[in-house]
Amino acid sequence: MPSHLMATEGNFFSVPSPVGTNLPPLAVGSAYARRYRKLPGIVAATFGDGGASSTPDFHAAMNFASVYNLPVLFVCENNRWAISLPYEKQSKVEVWKKAEAYGMPGAKVDGNDFIRTYRVCREAVEYVRSGRGGPYLVEAVSYRMGPHSTSDDPSKYRDNAIEEGGSDQDPLVIAEKSLIALGYITKEKSEKLWEEAKKLVDSRFEELEKVPAPQSRGRSSMTSTRR
Repeated sequence: MPSHLMATEGNFFSVPSPVGTNLPPLAVGSAYARRYRKLPGIVAATFGDGGASSTPDFHAAMNFASVYNLPVLFVCENNRWAISLPYEKQSKVEVWKKAEAYGMPGAKVDGNDFIRTYRVCREAVEYVRSGRGGPYLVEAVSYRMGPHSTSDDPSKYRDNAIEEGGSDQDPLVIAEKSLIALGYITKEKSEKLWEEAKKLVDSRFEELEKVPAPQSRGRSSMTSTRR
C-alpha cells in the first residue's frame, strides 16, 4: 500500500495494514533481539487508538516488554476516532493509564503541540535508554482533520472541530506561534516559509499530475496458468 514506507538504512520499518500487529513481532521482537545481542539503542513503536490499543497484540506486547524490561517506547497517536467510532466507545480507560497495569510509566500529552510532545517524548526516551525500568507508554492526543480514507465521510459522524490552517488547534499554527514566542523565528520569516512551502508543494503537484497513467493490461496479454 502507498503508506507502507520503509527506510532500512535508518532502521525504519513500516506498520502493517492489520492494526496493532507491528507491536509484538517488530517492536518488542526487535528490542528483545537488541538486548540479546547486547546492541545499543532503543525501539520506538507508534500505533493508533482506533482498534490497535484494544487488540490482543497491544496487551501482549506491553506485557512482554515490561516483564523482560525491554527498551521500547510505545507511542499511541490518539486522534479519538477509529474511522467512525469514538474512543469512548472502545475503552473505559485512557490509553496512557493502561501502562500501570503492566508496571511501566505512562504519560499523556497534547499531540497537536509539537514542543510539548517533544519534551514528553524526550523524557520518555531518556528513561528507556537509561535501562532503569524498561518500556514507557506515551499517549499523544491529536485530531484527524480529514477523512480516514477516500471512502470515509467524517461529516456523517462528527463536526469538523479543527479547520486545517484556520484553527488555533492546528498543529502547524500552534508550532508557528510557539516558535515566534520563543524567538526562534519572526512573523515575517514565518510568512516567507509558508509562501515557499506552498510554491514547492504546488510545483511538485503540477509535476506529478503530468505523469501518464499506467498502461492497463488487456485480457489478451495475460498468460493463463490454468491446466
